[in-house]
Amino acid sequence: MDKISKLTKGVLIAKGLNKAAGAALICHEAEKVFRELFDKEFLKETKIISSRDGCIYLSTTSSVYSQEIILREKDIIDAINNSLADKVVKKIRFKPKKGSLQDNS
Repeated sequence: MDKISKLTKGVLIAKGLNKAAGAALICHEAEKVFRELFDKEFLKETKIISSRDGCIYLSTTSSVYSQEIILREKDIIDAINNSLADKVVKKIRFKPKKGSLQDNS
């Protein structure tokens, strides 16, 4: 009998969804790593958005949180890659949160 992972991988490839599934897995593992490394208050101020081309994209509510992630970037990336089959994550990048700029009118 084939493993379910082999079967699903074949279906994902056939449907052109393999990249999307891989990105979702990376984001899922990144969320697990963040929960292990940071406290609940810190997690409320950060959000993992996506993964593409070896980068994890996330947003924070403040540059203070971004700086903390930058300082721990190597440890975060190593932990994520250790939980995956391949060393696919190379960099963490930040995207501004939509709606985070205040309207001054």
